Amino acid sequence: MSAMNLSRVLRGRWWLLRSPCKMKSSEVSGHHRWKHSTSPACIGDLRLHGALQELAHQTRLCGSGMVRRTFSTEEAANESSMSEVEYEAITKETLESLAERFDEILEDVQDIPEADLALSDGVLTLHLGPRIGTFVINKQTPNRQIWLSSPVSGPKRYDFVGDKWIYKRDGVPLHRLLAEEVSALLKKQVGFGGCSYGA
Repeated sequence: MSAMNLSRVLRGRWWLLRSPCKMKSSEVSGHHRWKHSTSPACIGDLRLHGALQELAHQTRLCGSGMVRRTFSTEEAANESSMSEVEYEAITKETLESLAERFDEILEDVQDIPEADLALSDGVLTLHLGPRIGTFVINKQTPNRQIWLSSPVSGPKRYDFVGDKWIYKRDGVPLHRLLAEEVSALLKKQVGFGGCSYGA
């Protein structure tokens, strides 16, 4: 909303900006005592009052150049438009293809007898023994994310952006991080580019 449009809205709601919803309870010696009303209608006005004040404050900051926010419309649309059905299908394919790749890698590893791989109920676990540690990759349906717990870099949360699972804090895809960390731990070059959503 532009500053001009916001100004029109605020002028139409001037009474909300000037004072929250109150009701007069009694009058003593010519002085009124006031208390906040707890009626549903009044509570709604109080909430709108707070929201309008915050919006006015943010608009003033934007007008002064103090606030700068940028959004990728493509990424926002990608995330917001993913249905639960689509998410479940994508995560299922992602985890199954990673499990297949991990299985291929473990077949070539001879010096980790404790290595173990499991995929169940949306949780993929790669155990590389007590000396190395365990990778856990699992889906988080409410957030439309995949979560990673790594013995190297710790926990991370990945969003599906542009047909890849991306960690937004550094922009690194899940499959690239796995390739780097697993290669370093096994002391041999491995890749995950052939996995679903890993290219």
